[in-house]
Amino acid sequence: MEKLNDLTKGWHPKWAMMDAVKIPFEQAKINAFSVGVSYAVTAFECIRAHRASDGSLHIFRLDDHLNRLNNTMRLMKFANPPSFEELKNGVIDTVKINAVENQGSYIRLHVYLSPCDLMLSNGPSSWICAAAPRARSPLYYHGARATISSWMRASNASVPSRIKATANYHVARLAAIEAKENGYDATILLNDKNEITECPGSNIFFVKKNKLITPNLDSNILEGITRDTIITLAKNILNLSIEERSINVNELCDFDEAFHCGTGPEIIPIDNISMNGIGEYTKLIQNTYDDMIQECYTQDWLTEIDLTVYPDSESRGEWGYIT
Repeated sequence: MEKLNDLTKGWHPKWAMMDAVKIPFEQAKINAFSVGVSYAVTAFECIRAHRASDGSLHIFRLDDHLNRLNNTMRLMKFANPPSFEELKNGVIDTVKINAVENQGSYIRLHVYLSPCDLMLSNGPSSWICAAAPRARSPLYYHGARATISSWMRASNASVPSRIKATANYHVARLAAIEAKENGYDATILLNDKNEITECPGSNIFFVKKNKLITPNLDSNILEGITRDTIITLAKNILNLSIEERSINVNELCDFDEAFHCGTGPEIIPIDNISMNGIGEYTKLIQNTYDDMIQECYTQDWLTEIDLTVYPDSESRGEWGYIT
């Protein structure tokens, strides 16, 4: 069982971008009584930048992440949030000022309501972005032991499951702590219909007779970027059948393989569902995902970073970017 801080060891950004201003990461502070903190009114995205085999650096599916962030802010009633272009430039600049030779980056972008005010406040908002290398979890290679959580994934009638907001992660946090206390690496959350939804912070896939099966969007899941990536690769590259549907918990014993996936964990096999360790199709999907990152054959998903142009002042200038 991994310690809680294992996955973030070494995640120490040097710089952050905060409202388009470059500052040392240690100085990135917010009001402790802001609406974003007091009432968890914070939208966020976790994003990856990868080094390709030719040494180039690319942010993966940046526009898709920012489109989802915009949708989250809209549903959370943010008034006049930062623009798409401001946030895109902010993420790119963050990667540039924290770029580490021969490594990619794990990026966190948070947009929050900044005033010290009542919960009805809808602005103004501020944003902060940081990036640093993040080690791949050993579970990627060895697999995770998963259990079923006693906690239930909130229904769409309570919390919109498709938005990525800090408030949505309270149950996920409790479920993950419960799994750790019981000796497991991961846990599966069910909805009020006894259907499988996702793991805390990641979507889930199953394999049965050469077919990939994953909970549909109506199962109260986050519309994951990595989930969509895997579905696209499986269909277009691997020619695998995909089935998106509701999955009753009683079906778990019928599956041949399983894995959970997300921007942070990437693709983690669930080895106590597979009968023979890490399954054949899980490994195939891992390899295809890694090849895509290394060989850059999905150019429309990549935003290339020009590392010959760096920020040269404390506030962001017109540094440009290549898409």
